[in-house]
Amino acid sequence: MTLRLILMRHAKSSWDIPAMDDHARPLNARGDKSARALGDWLRQKSYLPDTALSSDSVRTRATMAGLALDCPVRFTPGYTTPTP
Repeated sequence: MTLRLILMRHAKSSWDIPAMDDHARPLNARGDKSARALGDWLRQKSYLPDTALSSDSVRTRATMAGLALDCPVRFTPGYTTPTP
């Protein structure tokens, strides 16, 4: 059996509020659309993961939701920028 490692970056995040903590930054409309399209592409190519590891940031959670993959996801705590 051949194993495949898929490395992905989160979809496009919103910068509507420049001072927002990076960990709390959501996806923008383009990011929402891209995450859904990438999930469709992964299913078409049968690149379906057994499990996923992801940061627990808002944008990575939204990306995973948009992908709509049928696999368990383990969200790991991420770094948060200290407030000055």
